[in-house]
Amino acid sequence: MKYLPLIWAALTRHKTRTVLTVLTVAAAFVLFGLIGLVNHAMTHAADSVASAHRLITFAQPSRSSGLPVSLEAQIRGVPGVQAVTFNHPFWGVYQNPNNLVGGFAIPKNYFDLFPKYHCPAPGWRKFYDTRTGAVVGAKLAAEYHWKVGEQIPVEASGYVRRDGSDTWTFDVVCIDHAQPRNLQNAIFFHWNYFALSLAQRNVGAGAFFEKIANALNAGEIAAAVDSLTENSDHPTKTESANAMIADKLRQAIDLRLVARALMTAVFFTLLMITGSAVSQSVTDRMPEFAVLKAFGFRRIVLIAIIVTETALLYVFGGILGLAVASIAGAEVLHVFRGFIDPLVGSPGQMQNAGLWLRGIGLMVLFSAVVGMLAAGRVARQRIVDAFAEQ
Repeated sequence: MKYLPLIWAALTRHKTRTVLTVLTVAAAFVLFGLIGLVNHAMTHAADSVASAHRLITFAQPSRSSGLPVSLEAQIRGVPGVQAVTFNHPFWGVYQNPNNLVGGFAIPKNYFDLFPKYHCPAPGWRKFYDTRTGAVVGAKLAAEYHWKVGEQIPVEASGYVRRDGSDTWTFDVVCIDHAQPRNLQNAIFFHWNYFALSLAQRNVGAGAFFEKIANALNAGEIAAAVDSLTENSDHPTKTESANAMIADKLRQAIDLRLVARALMTAVFFTLLMITGSAVSQSVTDRMPEFAVLKAFGFRRIVLIAIIVTETALLYVFGGILGLAVASIAGAEVLHVFRGFIDPLVGSPGQMQNAGLWLRGIGLMVLFSAVVGMLAAGRVARQRIVDAFAEQ
């Protein structure tokens, strides 16, 4: 503690250099934190227990093609399938073309398979009792200032009603506060209202979702579901939610490699910049270190002072950077969850503890490397030579 005034004086002598060095360290650790969060999410995206016990059935070869709703009863009869539901995607605009509204037409048992959506009990009852009732995500409701009890008209040019209108009116009966928040951006309404009001006859399901008893039998059950339509004009492809996540993540592998290469380059540059700054600081103070040696300061003490100065630069900058990354990480993971599709399960949650431990480890490592390299010059320098150079 008695050497802290010396360390503080050294750091504040060239304030601009010290501040720029700390900000450089902070920027590097912000990038480290954000990339670390995304890499963790990619690694653990398929770990969700719910997604392991859920299969998804799409039409082939194009997933955008519809499937007959009658297929639900057949899938329900497949051994190992505990429950089946489906949805049909819906897109429209509210008041002007820039106000996009996305959602799903769903049967009554839909939320049984997706319990992440939350409404108070009265809201659920009113939803099931109201033909035009809609469950609206909290983010979507906040964006357009919708309230429970309000009627909202949505224009959907791709879904013409039997009366020739493309305006669909929904009664908001519940504001859904699902977690994570990226699930709060959709509107859910009754399949019967949609199918019976639509001008198009025999509208199909966009996808089927199956809850299975044993995740180990997912492959066999998926094959059995697909066998139901193998000789029809609407063949299907069934896979586990985890497999779908893995397929999407394979598209991001190159991105991960680039991110790691970028992180390596950033930290290498950081070492060069901070090493140069610390080395210059030590060079400027060589006569002062010579004086301290002359007064009997041991080399180990001088080395400890320099390493401590270096560590403070990394600690101040690293903590600042990791704090910013932790705050921004929630939004980054929100975007990532949107990438892998919230319907197939949530990726790993933000692991702040592990991130901070790795970050602190890097601070210690870099402090030791840069500090010891700079301190080595002081340890080797003779008192006479230091004054001669001055």
